[in-house]
Amino acid sequence: MKYDLLVAETRKILAEYTSPLTLRQLYYRLVSKQFIPNTRTSYTQLSKQLVKAREEGHIDRGMLEDRGRQVLGDGDWGYESPQAFLEQLTSSLRDRWQSYQKPFWAEQQNKILICVEKDALSSIFTQVAKPYRIKVFPNKGYCSFSYIHQILAECDEEKPNVVLYFGDYDPSGRDIERSLVERLGNYGAVDFKVVRVALTEEQIRQHHLPPKPEDEATLEKLQRDPRVRTYGTDYVCELDALDPLVLQELIKSSIEECIDGEVWRRQIERQQIERAAVKEQLQNVKITF
Repeated sequence: MKYDLLVAETRKILAEYTSPLTLRQLYYRLVSKQFIPNTRTSYTQLSKQLVKAREEGHIDRGMLEDRGRQVLGDGDWGYESPQAFLEQLTSSLRDRWQSYQKPFWAEQQNKILICVEKDALSSIFTQVAKPYRIKVFPNKGYCSFSYIHQILAECDEEKPNVVLYFGDYDPSGRDIERSLVERLGNYGAVDFKVVRVALTEEQIRQHHLPPKPEDEATLEKLQRDPRVRTYGTDYVCELDALDPLVLQELIKSSIEECIDGEVWRRQIERQQIERAAVKEQLQNVKITF
């Protein structure tokens, strides 16, 4: 692929989104536009050329991100003086009314959780789920014993729990859903159901999603996978192949289908009224040191 043409097309695609994409998401956007072939070699070449494009400043490095790696720790921080600390503390206290929250799920009929197979896509899910106060569990494949119990700890014992599942359409991605149901039941979950939101065969057809690029060695390994006998390999497609905007809408709509909208709106109104009361009280607080 010619470097200049690739940079121009990449910039055009990135301009369609307000949030950064992963390399794999960009790759599938280019494949869907038939700009590059859907092969592992093509993916490798794309990765190398985009490193160059970011090094040269031809592509905004902030619009591509590696969501699978984290930077940990707080680093160095502090205040210039005790007075600076006290001023910030006073200002922060008086502005705290904005952080007053009502519990929104206590009056809902269900408790909602989200499980996603791909950790690299977790930031998209948390971005959409955060306003609904729903926890997202990136599985990174099959859930470990400890991770299953983290999910169980978030389940509500007094109401039905709905686990919205997002995974690849391949033998492992489909079997992870089965394993999730089985292990939640084995470890004590009672009133729950797991709902596959994506990927589905219908979504693959609807959005004309390209198959996962495979080389001969990977295909040979796949054929030896015992899960193939159950799920087959007629079409193997990754969750990353969905347009990020489509994926965001799927997440949002699947959440809202589980919400009693009228109850939710009433709670928002109560929160606004009570925030105003908190604000008035905080503005009259006198602080002495």
